[in-house]
Amino acid sequence: PYLHYFEGMAWPRRFGVVSGQQGWPTKFDLTEEYIGVALNERVRVPLWDLVFHDSVVTTWHWELGPERYSEAKWWDKHDLLFIVAGNMPRFTLNRQHLETIADRLVQTYKNVSEWNVRIGWDELVDHRALMDDRSVQESRFSSGWAVTVNFSEDKPYTAGDGVTVIRPFSYRIHRWKQ
Repeated sequence: PYLHYFEGMAWPRRFGVVSGQQGWPTKFDLTEEYIGVALNERVRVPLWDLVFHDSVVTTWHWELGPERYSEAKWWDKHDLLFIVAGNMPRFTLNRQHLETIADRLVQTYKNVSEWNVRIGWDELVDHRALMDDRSVQESRFSSGWAVTVNFSEDKPYTAGDGVTVIRPFSYRIHRWKQ
């Protein structure tokens, strides 16, 4: 009956430091190391969420939110990582910042937060790669909801039914059990 909140558990701490940030909310360039680990679906596995998803809400570190990335594609990738692990988004904003990125915030809300409404209290019962290169992954939740995420930037993925196609850099919410 209890729920806890942890800030920062959704990102790998060793690789979460981006030096040279010019203060909040200035945008910053990501390092190759950060891109190669923190934003790399090929090396990330939602182990924390597989154990604690039904009792702990977790986010990325407050200083490293996607609203600060200088390249927009990394915000898109960040959203997909939130979705596949069932994590909630977290932003640090001021009025000026909000006015410049309001439409993109709404997109994250619709994609990530509305998904979290469905699975926020669920156990994450299964997570698996559907392609050998881990470019397509599926997470299943105890309520019967599942999400398949295509992290590829250029290759569509045809689901197991042979009909459903998930566009590159996109996802599909579906039922895996009734």
